[in-house]
Amino acid sequence: MDILRPNVIEIDGRCYRRIEWCTARKDDAVQGKVEEKVEQEDELAWECDGMRQTDDGFYLALPIADVFHKFICGKKGETKRRLESDTGAKIKLPRIGQPGDIEITASTAQAILSAKTRLEILVDSARPSLPWTHFISIPLNTTAFIKRFDSFKEQVMEQAQNARGLDISLFQNPAKLHLTIGVLRLYNSKEQEKASQVLQECLAYVIKPCVSDQGLPLTMQFTGLQYMNDDPAEVDVLYAKVKLTDNSDRLQKMVDGICQQFVASGLMHQEYSRVKLHATLINSIKRQDDDLPEVSAVTKRPRISFDARPILQKFNDLKLGEVDLNEIHISKRNSVDGNGYYQSTAIISIT
Repeated sequence: MDILRPNVIEIDGRCYRRIEWCTARKDDAVQGKVEEKVEQEDELAWECDGMRQTDDGFYLALPIADVFHKFICGKKGETKRRLESDTGAKIKLPRIGQPGDIEITASTAQAILSAKTRLEILVDSARPSLPWTHFISIPLNTTAFIKRFDSFKEQVMEQAQNARGLDISLFQNPAKLHLTIGVLRLYNSKEQEKASQVLQECLAYVIKPCVSDQGLPLTMQFTGLQYMNDDPAEVDVLYAKVKLTDNSDRLQKMVDGICQQFVASGLMHQEYSRVKLHATLINSIKRQDDDLPEVSAVTKRPRISFDARPILQKFNDLKLGEVDLNEIHISKRNSVDGNGYYQSTAIISIT
């Protein structure tokens, strides 16, 4: 860990440093996340939203999505028992398969706060291991852009149809063409509302300063092809490169700033220091082949790469034109709206 730039998590306005550690117990729900308080509390410990005093002590209902309940319980309830032992609070989870709040009771307010903090840090630690549900997107599905993409697809299937592994099913759905800023894991309505609020904050503190930096609109230009891996003969994703028409770094600053805001909110897991913006055109994960095994909860459909060399040779200088950046969405994964794009949890207008 870089001691000058430690990993931190903000919970209820308080900042905690996350320290990684190892344990010999493989069934621990969280292997290596212990909180260390780094800011002094200005209020009494029990003064937190939702806590109330009862005849026997204190009570708090904590709305945590049911997908995290298995991590809180742990193998044979071991994690839950350890949390109760460490904090002095009692933790009651809803019945398996039933949504609901996690109820915390204790004789002291400090025990409630301690259990609440431990549970929230546990959820934050478990979140990256779960599948993502939403993503922050910039739609590219303008009429002109779709027309040029369809022309590119038609020419590729005519001039490079013999490329190994290439199939028309690998091309992106034109109505869903987009740039991905980052992925999110939003498991209940409260988390979706929080994500919408963070995006609105990004509009004021990140996006508008980038837009007004030079007094010019954010017009994106898509020229040239690139692939994700090092071998053009074994490609899974072929994408169009993007830059602003004014050649400034405002777009990169904006998307990096948005991701930083969402990471600070706890809704996004930071994997890279910079966002790699790209417009996916061909993706092997979309392959439709009756000879491939069916997807199950245990095994996933294997990816079969394609040889992109014939495509790169003929279309390396592909020009897909320009698109004005007018909106940013929080899009729901594997969904479709009335216009063929992804369903949106939130939309902000930049213009």
